[in-house]
Amino acid sequence: MSRSSFGHSSGQYSVIPSSSIEKFRRQSGTSSRVSSAKNARMDVLTHLSVNRASMTIWRLQGTRCHCIEANHHGFFHEGCCYIVLKVFKDRTASLHYWFGSDSQEDERELMHGLAHDIDVAIDRAEIFTREFQGHESHCFIKHFPEGIVYIEGRPRASISVCREYLKRMYVVSGRKYPIASCAEPSAKALDPTKSVILDGFPRIYVWTGEQSSYISRIKAIQVAKRIRNCERNGITHIVVIDANDSERCKPFLKKLQNGRDTELPNVSITGKMAPISIQGTETREGETAILHRVNGDRVLYDMPFIAKKPLRQRFLTQTESYLLGIGAHHPMYVWVGHAASVVEVGNSLSRAKTFSEYLGNSDRQSLCRLLEGYETMEFKSAFCDWREKVARNRKPSRSCSPNTLAVHSRCDLQSLDKESQLVPPEYDKMGSTEVWKVKNCGLQPLSWDEQGIFVNSDCYVITQTCRSSGDVRNTIFYWQGSKSERQDQDTAYNLALSMDYAFDYKSVIIRVLDGKEPLEFMNVIHNTMIVYDKDIMAPPSDLQLYAVTECQTECMRVLQVKPSSTSLTSSAAFVLLSPADCFLWYGEKSGGIEREYAKHMLGYLCPEKQFSYSIVMEGKEQASFWDVLGGKQDYATTVEKNKLKKRAPRLLHYSVSVSGSSLFEDIHEFEQEDISDEDIVVMDTFDEVFVWCGRTKDVDQRKGVAQIAKDYIASDVAGRDDIDVLVNFVSQGAEPRSFTMHFKAWSTEGYGGKAAYDLVRKRLRQENAKINVDVELVDRTYETKPHYPYKVLTSKLVSEGIKIDHKQHHLSNEDFEEATGRTREQFYLYPVWKQEQMLRSARLDPKIGLVGMSQFHSLSVIPPLHLNVLRLS
Repeated sequence: MSRSSFGHSSGQYSVIPSSSIEKFRRQSGTSSRVSSAKNARMDVLTHLSVNRASMTIWRLQGTRCHCIEANHHGFFHEGCCYIVLKVFKDRTASLHYWFGSDSQEDERELMHGLAHDIDVAIDRAEIFTREFQGHESHCFIKHFPEGIVYIEGRPRASISVCREYLKRMYVVSGRKYPIASCAEPSAKALDPTKSVILDGFPRIYVWTGEQSSYISRIKAIQVAKRIRNCERNGITHIVVIDANDSERCKPFLKKLQNGRDTELPNVSITGKMAPISIQGTETREGETAILHRVNGDRVLYDMPFIAKKPLRQRFLTQTESYLLGIGAHHPMYVWVGHAASVVEVGNSLSRAKTFSEYLGNSDRQSLCRLLEGYETMEFKSAFCDWREKVARNRKPSRSCSPNTLAVHSRCDLQSLDKESQLVPPEYDKMGSTEVWKVKNCGLQPLSWDEQGIFVNSDCYVITQTCRSSGDVRNTIFYWQGSKSERQDQDTAYNLALSMDYAFDYKSVIIRVLDGKEPLEFMNVIHNTMIVYDKDIMAPPSDLQLYAVTECQTECMRVLQVKPSSTSLTSSAAFVLLSPADCFLWYGEKSGGIEREYAKHMLGYLCPEKQFSYSIVMEGKEQASFWDVLGGKQDYATTVEKNKLKKRAPRLLHYSVSVSGSSLFEDIHEFEQEDISDEDIVVMDTFDEVFVWCGRTKDVDQRKGVAQIAKDYIASDVAGRDDIDVLVNFVSQGAEPRSFTMHFKAWSTEGYGGKAAYDLVRKRLRQENAKINVDVELVDRTYETKPHYPYKVLTSKLVSEGIKIDHKQHHLSNEDFEEATGRTREQFYLYPVWKQEQMLRSARLDPKIGLVGMSQFHSLSVIPPLHLNVLRLS
């Protein structure tokens, strides 16, 4: 989508022209906010650029917007509002405005209008969101891979607030993208399921809870490094303390505020994770997709209901805007078609806010506007038939994935060739195969001549062992007949788990449903199978009808069906056997391989009639043929389309909430290091689901993975049915290529578990050895600078000899202590952001005064309007 799609300019400029500034000046709002809105707009527009890949962040301070330095990106004050503009290499833009939990309402309104002004100036951002502290969407937090740190208060806090804490503790949450929240240093704030960071110079302490995952511990260390580099100029040691290390925990507790707490909380009770169980797992209620069309701002009249799950992509038209609500715990999405009017685009977030309030959602819910063609993964996952539009006018060809099979369907051979590339290499070479039938809660082995023959009232377990270059790979299939009992299905699953245990958890377990056999399964049983129906199984002397279809490339499936003309379909070949006659009926849409295989099957089903049969073509049947079937009736003549299509993979981390319900957390832009040996994760390609289990899980926990897969599919907002999805159970160290191929890189040592955590700690100790914390921290520049009285430095008329960026260097030691309340030695013990905060409180802020002049001199073009607003504080 070009940037001129909505009727605006191309947006290729570095500085906004004065005409645009005059336009925003006229739109500055009420008279009470004219001055602040004008100043903030001019501060932002001065640094606005979309002609190169970059990220720019502005913070509102008083009546001015300050551009944040790159090394402070990711640090957000709880009492402020921010705007984040991310421009990518392809010149697409992602725009966000963020509200701190303690920010003021008038500042929020100002930033709301300012963000929309930027959206107009850059000719509409492809992704535009409103964010609130603690409720950020993935669209926002993905711009900060090193983590987000919340800083208490406001940048211009009073001196008393600046002096309050010398130490600061952060509670770290989040798995892929960590978020550190400020907390008062106290042992009561220690959570056994999380990690905390205590900034106590000259060391930064990272305390890890006993029940916290190793991945979250690594992320906490990552945030601590960022605090060290940005707030301590890289001169501090990072000490990691595990909760079960009593020797290090005792001195750590003494470093907390006032030393009031002397012992850890009871971690064995507080915050303990519920065990994984197949009983009582419930998905989060109310998580359903609802789609509304937007015609105006009135909820009841201008936002009509379109549909609820399952949603289909055709509901979205290019000339309209739509609201998508997935639930109160997800962003409210506004989708805008590429041919929608400019008004529809500009008012989209305001309408989303109105609609969210109407639904009773929290006012802190994220709001996200998406332009057509730039939908997020979460948005697309709400639609049951979403397909990427590579070319608008190109008719998509039919495709078939390994599990979307049916007797009454045929697959496009070209699409099947593409799907066959996904077959793991271990299935290319046949290994040893064994087949068992579930009987009386046990397994009955089948002889070689019985393999490939199934009855839809039974369950079967099939194992395959392949050896390649000394590596042994085991695959366990358990096939569930469409008319089998639930007890037999559970028995087949439990027996498959027992086999996996016997293989030392070095196997892949795949659930195979009757009529949904994947290509891997067909390869194991020599690409052919016969399925008898228990309700119509009859002696050879009775009437029988069999459907022959090519379910995969050169994979044949023979199904016994009811001997009636209603069972025929134009896409298959049929074998009709009666005591007196034998017919081969070819549907007009059946292929040559199906017709030839029907002849071959006749030799197996009824050898005595192998050379005495009649071929009947569809549309040219004799009366005798219909008489055998009991008369001609209507039958299916069209090919049923496959329900599910393969999509880009999603990785979700499974956990259990305090109430015992199943929770699935998306791991965006996943890598192998995002899974560890203590995790259970779900890999979802829409037509196929993998449940991956770490090696530390015991037998009882592994028994629950089948219920986990069922809970996940049931909670899907796209409305998929469990019987339409191929389910695989994968153990750590035995991953098939169909699983590992979705990762950028895969290695046997690439997991993010305890080994990775120990490696990070080892590297941290090496870094500490190179850092000298006893180095002189006090900036001695003040000894070579002329000294001035405090009143001179804070006056509006600044002498030429004063260095504006470092006014504190022109104070004597006595005046410095009186102004800041600390000696220079004590002052430099604070982190950088706290030092800047104290300088602002003392009116010595380097950004106050003529700092704006230095910024304007660095610009190649200065709009004339800006020259009128340059002033001293």
